[in-house]
Amino acid sequence: MVGKLLLCLFLVTSIIFVLSWSFVLHSTGQIHFLDYPLLHNPIFPAMNDVNSGVSTRGNDEHYNDEVKGEKDGNSVGQEIGKCMCEVPGEEPLKVYMYDMDPEFHFGLLDWKPEGNSSKSVWPDIRKHIPPYPGGLNLQHSIEYWLTLDLLASEFPDIPRANAAKRVHNSSEADVIFVPFFSSLSYNRFSNVSPHRKTSRNKELQEKLVKFLTVQDEWKRSGGRDHVVLAHHPNSMLDARNKLFPAMFILSDFGRYPPTVANLEKDVIAPYKHVIKSYENDMSDFDSRLILLYFQGAIYRKDGGFVRQELFYLLRDEKDVHFSFGSVKNDGVNKATQGMHNSKFCLNIAGDTPSSNRLFDAIASHCVPVIISDGIQHLKGDPGQGLIFRAASDLRLRGWCDADYAGCPLSRKSLSGWFIQLGPSPISWKTKKQSIPSLSSAESEYRAMRLATCELLWIKSLLSSFGVEHSTPMTLYCDSQAALHIAHNDVYHDRTKHIEVDCHFLRHHLDHGHISTSHVSTREQLADIFTKALGKKEFAWFIDKLGVQHLHLPT
Repeated sequence: MVGKLLLCLFLVTSIIFVLSWSFVLHSTGQIHFLDYPLLHNPIFPAMNDVNSGVSTRGNDEHYNDEVKGEKDGNSVGQEIGKCMCEVPGEEPLKVYMYDMDPEFHFGLLDWKPEGNSSKSVWPDIRKHIPPYPGGLNLQHSIEYWLTLDLLASEFPDIPRANAAKRVHNSSEADVIFVPFFSSLSYNRFSNVSPHRKTSRNKELQEKLVKFLTVQDEWKRSGGRDHVVLAHHPNSMLDARNKLFPAMFILSDFGRYPPTVANLEKDVIAPYKHVIKSYENDMSDFDSRLILLYFQGAIYRKDGGFVRQELFYLLRDEKDVHFSFGSVKNDGVNKATQGMHNSKFCLNIAGDTPSSNRLFDAIASHCVPVIISDGIQHLKGDPGQGLIFRAASDLRLRGWCDADYAGCPLSRKSLSGWFIQLGPSPISWKTKKQSIPSLSSAESEYRAMRLATCELLWIKSLLSSFGVEHSTPMTLYCDSQAALHIAHNDVYHDRTKHIEVDCHFLRHHLDHGHISTSHVSTREQLADIFTKALGKKEFAWFIDKLGVQHLHLPT
């Protein structure tokens, strides 16, 4: 009898327990995890030649002639519409932009809210666009145009492309935009005033870091979905190491360690050219009277030696214009006229390959000639030079090599690479690796990674010129061990410490961006950039690199 009572009690208790859990499970909703992917595609539309609200009369002068007197805002809207590029058939990118204090953006342009809009942090761009300073400030003005683009997306009466639109709910956004005019802050406020302990530029960076790191949007993704502008190479010097998970919009990677900025997460945006675009160009090669043109700083810290040598070498040559010039004294208009009448335009060492002078040459329809600081090694025989052939072969090929533990002091290895566009050499460099390598294979693999970065950058640059490269770029290496690491899907203990490099190179191999090929050490063209060679070998490599004596009869 007692046993039956215990059995009944057990059954009743079990039924109540099951029903209770069933009720609890049905009363709770399913947990949803939001996935915020890291976007590597270009973030915003490119900016074309826009002059509305922009000063071109010098660094400290402003003008707003095209905006003044416009009561209905139509002219302003039309000018903003010129900035946009059409992206047909694609959903617009949803961008959440922080409503930051004007001191971070248009306040740097001396703009202040007026009247009833004193609480607003943004200007009404339908009525007035705060002017951007001219001169060399313009080359880093992408921060200004991207912010205007997002503001314009909220007004249907302003004609624009539907490539990106602003949303006010961060949970709906694809990316989070940080509207800090960092390049302008550096250009105008990096000097320390007598009555201040630190510069205003540094104070703004400190405020920016404090502002971002306490935001829920930053905490949610660790900053990985944030877009931060640092286009001037010296901008964000204090904040970049604290905000590195974010996507940076940069002009180049020259002053960034790969742990802070790299091709995997960041965007390279071109400088805005200062020279006015050559519209309705009816000239041809023979009608341009100036053979070679350069106007700029002749005495410069970086690359100054090469500039001076070329100045003394070319200043008296017929049909060559080589003189000092700046944005002052109508320098932009003079350079515009000169480049519009020139066949070739010089890019001398000291300018980065992506600098505005290169885009000035392209906008003027003259051929840019890039002079490396390596020209000083040819001082003993100035007759040597490179001949660029007008070939239809536009395939990119790279050669990479390493000198294991080549530095006698630190035992760091040397990386060297050499890039060809068709038969013509277009990029080469020797660079000491940042840390010592544990083996020759590791040093060679690091050289492969650096050469891959250079190939990808040149490919993207050519694409912006309309030159597409659909086939994989070939990378030649003389290390069988490094090639095996690149194609081995299994990471062993020996490669754990370079796993990031492995993932990077494997990604571009798997996606068909590059292909690797073995080449013997005797035919490795990058060998000359990493170690000393005998006279016979040196002459052979120089000939293979395309260096010829220009004054010898052909």
